[in-house]
Amino acid sequence: MRLSRLTRAKLVAECFDTLNEFLRVPLAKWKIQVANLDDEEVEEIIAFTKESDPAESASSIRYPGEQTLMNRIKSEAEGVTVNEKIWKEVLVLKGIGS
Repeated sequence: MRLSRLTRAKLVAECFDTLNEFLRVPLAKWKIQVANLDDEEVEEIIAFTKESDPAESASSIRYPGEQTLMNRIKSEAEGVTVNEKIWKEVLVLKGIGS
């Protein structure tokens, strides 16, 4: 999967926000260095990470923000799934539904 620069930048930001939350370590200097990686370097890091063995409770290795990115891509392509009952309530509140 090839990532656009904007998607990669968002992904890097999400990764570091997650890491910073867990580690509570100032990462500003390292963020700048990692944000300047080219596509090939990012792909190598992702491939290396995914070569690891998953924990017993996990089916695969995912980097921080990966599931969010996949959900965003799916939602942009297929639209967002909304509970039918809730959607009808929204329409009623907006004055469109009955």
